[in-house]
Amino acid sequence: MVRAVNGVSFDLEEGSTLGIVGESRSGKSQSVLAMHGLLATNGHAKGSAIYQGENLLTMPAKKLNRIRGNRLSMIFQDPMTSLNPYLTIERQMTEVLELLHKNMTRRDAKKRSIEMLEAV
Repeated sequence: MVRAVNGVSFDLEEGSTLGIVGESRSGKSQSVLAMHGLLATNGHAKGSAIYQGENLLTMPAKKLNRIRGNRLSMIFQDPMTSLNPYLTIERQMTEVLELLHKNMTRRDAKKRSIEMLEAV
């Protein structure tokens, strides 16, 4: 067993934003991946990550999916490698809106995705 991170603690007031800065390989990503329920299958997190009175580490995936990205977000260190080459960009942009956060129809999700691209 390898401990990637040990003894981390954060406290945030409601409405606050947390930015985590540190040296490469210091455990920033692993800490946040654990809180988001996104560790690799061989990863394991101990302790608690309380959000609105509930422990994110033990929260069912379906419930976590409803708040992840909508109320809790992570900006990955290397966003250029975040796209999956086996899926179209359209599918990758609309999937999150359809399935996880907004329960949009595919048509509405495509329209919103185009609006987001036009905005940037």
